[in-house]
Amino acid sequence: MASHKSAAVAARQRVHDHLQAQIDALTTAVETGIGAVERLGDLQAERARVLADLDAREQDARGTLADAAAQLQGLKKTRAEISELLGLTAAGITLPTKKKKPAATKNAPGTTGAEPPEASAAG
Repeated sequence: MASHKSAAVAARQRVHDHLQAQIDALTTAVETGIGAVERLGDLQAERARVLADLDAREQDARGTLADAAAQLQGLKKTRAEISELLGLTAAGITLPTKKKKPAATKNAPGTTGAEPPEASAAG
């Protein structure tokens, strides 16, 4: 009877040890998961900061590019020349288009635009 009792105590102890090992493994897994979630939160916050910084830099770059294009247009460069000078053609970037003036407002060579072309040709 004593041997049965000690066998039962030993079996109970093995079950207890097995369950304790499972509890320890689950506790470790939960702690690891909590750490991973915290790290993920930190990474998401860092990602948001980096994206905001990149957006700001992109806006600055676009503004600088627009200023450079405006200066080159002031030098009477064509859109193609401006794109080539700024390296935009190779990068696949196109400049924004401006509304064109109607052809009737352009002056013919040798005219001021104040007189009809026939008058300047006759004069």
